[in-house]
Order: sequence, then C-alpha cells, then structure tokens
Amino acid sequence: MNIYIMNIKAFLPAALLVAFFFSCGEKDQVNISQKRNNVIDICGMIEEFPVEEVLIHSGARLFGGDRYLYIEDAMSTDKITSVFSIPDGRYIGQFMDFGAGPNEIASVGSINLVTSEDDGREKAIVVDFGNYRTSVYDVDSALIDSTYTPRRINALDKTYLPSHYVYVNDTLGFTRKITIRPGSTRFGQALGKYNLLTGEITDFAPEEHIEKNQSLFDVSKEAQRVVEVGANVDIVVIYDYEGNVLRRIKGPNYKPVAEGWKSYFSNVKIAGPYILGVYSGGDWNTEGNGKRIEVLDIDGNYIATLDTGREIRDMCYHKPSGILWFSFLNNDMQFGTLNLEEALKQAENKKIKTESAAGNEDADNSGTDSLGDVPPFIFLSKNLQDTLTRFDIGVVRIPKERSETVFPDTVASITIASGNFNDLPGKVDKILFEPTTITPSFLNSRIDIPFMLNGMITLVRIGFTKDAPEGDFQGVVEVPAKGFDKPLILPVSGTIVYD
Repeated sequence: MNIYIMNIKAFLPAALLVAFFFSCGEKDQVNISQKRNNVIDICGMIEEFPVEEVLIHSGARLFGGDRYLYIEDAMSTDKITSVFSIPDGRYIGQFMDFGAGPNEIASVGSINLVTSEDDGREKAIVVDFGNYRTSVYDVDSALIDSTYTPRRINALDKTYLPSHYVYVNDTLGFTRKITIRPGSTRFGQALGKYNLLTGEITDFAPEEHIEKNQSLFDVSKEAQRVVEVGANVDIVVIYDYEGNVLRRIKGPNYKPVAEGWKSYFSNVKIAGPYILGVYSGGDWNTEGNGKRIEVLDIDGNYIATLDTGREIRDMCYHKPSGILWFSFLNNDMQFGTLNLEEALKQAENKKIKTESAAGNEDADNSGTDSLGDVPPFIFLSKNLQDTLTRFDIGVVRIPKERSETVFPDTVASITIASGNFNDLPGKVDKILFEPTTITPSFLNSRIDIPFMLNGMITLVRIGFTKDAPEGDFQGVVEVPAKGFDKPLILPVSGTIVYD
C-alpha cells in the first residue's frame, strides 16, 4: 500500500495500559467534580505578534508545525494561508489558492501539519468542505512554486463531513463527524474516527454524546489520548484511542443537559503535558469566545486559570520553544505569544502563597468559629448562573407623589437578585452579616437571606429615598460578614427619572 504521509505506529498496548492504570484503586478515579479558583492575570505577559507583511482578517485560525506557524484567513479571496517561521515569527510566504478550481480550496475544514518520514519535509493535509475533497501540500514546494499542484487523496462523502480532523497516521485520525440531514438546514455532530485513505468515518464513544452539545476536542499523540470539552456543558472527558473514558470532569457550572444559550468551552488544545481549555461561562450570543484558559495536566488534574483579558479565537502551541500563539478578536491585539511555562510558574507561586496564608490563618483562628468550606460570598443573579460584579440598574422611575414602598423612607426600590432557591442544595446559614452600608446617602439597601447557596447572596434590594435627585448616579454597596477579611463591594449605577 502506498502510504501518503507516515507509517502506522503501534499504539494499542500503551492505550490498554493507561486504561488499566485508571481502573485500579478504591476511589472513583473516573468521575470527579472540579473547582477552578487559582486565577492568574496574564494579560501583561502576552507579547504582541505584529503581522505587517500581509493583510489577515479578524478571526483567523492558527495551526502549528515543527518549523512554521500557519495562519488561515477564511475571509481571504486570494491566498488563504500565511506562513511564519517559529519561534522568531519571520514571514515566509503564502500558499493555498482560494476558489472552486481543481487545485484550489473553497472552505477549509481543518489543516494538519505532518513531517513525512519518507523525505523529512513538512506536509499540510487540508480538508476542503467547499470542494468536498482532501488534499496534501508539500509546504516548501507550494511556497516557492506558483504552479504547484497539491496531491488529492480522496473525495468527501457529502452526507458525513470530517470537521476539525486531527491526524494520527494515514488510517487513524479523529474528527467531529458532521451529519448532513437531507432536505434540512440542520445537522448533527459527534466525535468519530477518520481513515484518511478511505474517507471512512466511524463513531467514537457514542454513548458519551450529550444531545445538542457541541463538542470540541484535541488529541495527544504522545499520551495517546483524546480530550473532549463541552461548548454547552461544563465538562471535560478524557478518552484513550479506543473510546474508553479515563476521566470525566464536571466543572463548577456542570448540568447534565446542554444549555443552548450558554457558552462554556470555546476551544481546547493539547500543549505538551497540559490540556488548555478556553472558557467563557457567558451568554453564547455575546460571550461565545472565552477569555480564560483552564489549565489541566494530561490526567485532568486542575492546575490554574490563566486570564488573558481578551477574546480568544484560536491558539496553537509550539512544543520546542514552549510558546503559545494566540489569535484574538480584540482590536488592541490581533495576534500574541505567551511563554506558557513562565505563566504556569506564576500560577504555582500564587498557589503556594495562598496555601501558606490559609495555613497561617487556620493557626491564628484555632479554637474560634470557622466557616469551613464556605467560599467568599458573591451576588447571584436571577438566572442562577451568573454572578454580579457590577449592577447597572438602568432607568429608575420614581412617582412624583413619592409614596413610600415597603422600605421605610423609600420611594422606589430595585431587586438585584432573587428567585426560588428552595429546591437547590448547599444551604449555608451560619454566615453572620454585619450592617450593610451604601453610598450615596439617598440609596439604602436590604438583604433578605432565607439561606445562602454556597456563599451566594440570593436576594438583594436597593431603595431610593425621597431625597434622590433626578439624573445619573453612581454608588457602592458594601456587605461585611463575620469571618471575612473584606466586605463584598458591588458598584451600582443608573438614571433617576421622575414621572
């Protein structure tokens, strides 16, 4: 058989060994719930990677090989892919013509970079959704020869498409299997295995598929693992190559059903021994792309949360240099780089300091009342999902007659957070609140707490006294509680209008 890219490697014994290792032990090593609270601000550690030689539209995707960084511009109507050397970022050139012709690419589904064992040259395997075919480019030849013709491997089945294909060898790869439904604009998707030579797609761990959840994944060839994260479910699942679940990790916002309006993970990449999951936790329409990276080790153990402060469109990791490359959606920086190990060193140092401070505090508070595992308290919004760090009240309409409401000396009131929480677990009723203060003087507040849900305040109202002036205002609510070093501070703002 003519092998196009690489010879097939034996991997099954190692995969079985990993599965056996995780099956041992008395505790459930597969299903775990995970808190992620070691947050590091890395915005200042990210260095801009300026692209001055060529115009690349916003939203570009990144692909990394051994020698080059590839930036795919889906909006280009000329050359689709720009190439830069790694790690110095020197511009090399462009290749991959856009179009519907026999040697052109209409819509890139995925690009895999592989160093051929036959000639040691870097190859680009390109899945083309628009022309329904898979082609292979010899990168160096394509960059210098304007008449270069890529080699076509096979045609794609128009019923099943390999979205986000990750190459392992010629007959084994993993993909997000897109099922086109005849006569409909809707489609289904789930993980699958893809044979590059035959074009066959078979199901992969179908019993783990969560209905209406968009799955994102990456593959560690060194550890022979597939890591899947949920776009609409806060979950990370680690498989071996045979589809056996090694770890099923439920995040702090996990629910067993997909939330279509919610965006949890928006990307995932394997970076050497680390799993990097881009996390949002916000509304799909406004916060579909995350700004934070949840870092786990290859076994799924939590390490840190890296806050980039920017919407991440894509990223790729260059293992020899340890550099993580970013494509952002923010205007201030389109592309950036991060020394991943340096960022994780900061995370480890913070963790050590936090644990040390916690140990000292425990020693100082021995013999006194303890809050146990109760976290610092926060405001919980009405949808039971989001937390409030700032509350914009909007327009507050106060009747000119200014009749008092249920609050003493109050002519209008606004509820910040409320809801029926009686069926929720985690009641905490040993937190003792001290008098709340609120500024300016024409605002007052009342906190009604039938109980606390894991430290979350479930009902807060802000009142306006008869002295409230018409126009814009800004204020601050401070909620102190016994046992906490600092009060909870919630900035509030709005506009007062008299009807």
